[in-house]
Amino acid sequence: MTFDILQQSVRCRTDFLSSMIEDVSFCIRTLENEMDYGRVIDIGYFLDRFLLDGANAHFSKMRELVLSFSEEEQPDFYSLEKLENDRMTLEELATKSLSYPFTIKFSRNNILFDSEQGKYLAKSKEIEPDYYLTNDKHLAYRFSENEIDLAWYTAYKCAWLELGQFFVYGE
Repeated sequence: MTFDILQQSVRCRTDFLSSMIEDVSFCIRTLENEMDYGRVIDIGYFLDRFLLDGANAHFSKMRELVLSFSEEEQPDFYSLEKLENDRMTLEELATKSLSYPFTIKFSRNNILFDSEQGKYLAKSKEIEPDYYLTNDKHLAYRFSENEIDLAWYTAYKCAWLELGQFFVYGE
């Protein structure tokens, strides 16, 4: 038995749409911030992580939700025009059509940073597998270009261990 959001109550669909709108707003704000600081991130991974089944599916589901409301039920806080504007803004930030895979760019000296906590992931030099959090960027563990998979795996593991939501940042 699958859960079909389109078959749910007006309130449930409205709440779900609000949540999806917040996800898009978060992605737009974060990408704008990263660009302001000149940082390069894996946009495809980022959008897949924070949008329902990636950007294309997210906007398709939002469109279905907006269209599922009758004229009387239609939320006043969102419309198809706003949806298209959000999609175009995100597409512009990603610099490619959302219908195609994103170009993944990595810089040298990649580090893991949790912007919510304002902390970097550091690795103890004394005990090989021991990681800890630090405010000092100079102590952050650095991943080379060849270790990108390890960096993302470590970020995933940190999230799983509830240490934080780390992203790979290039310098």
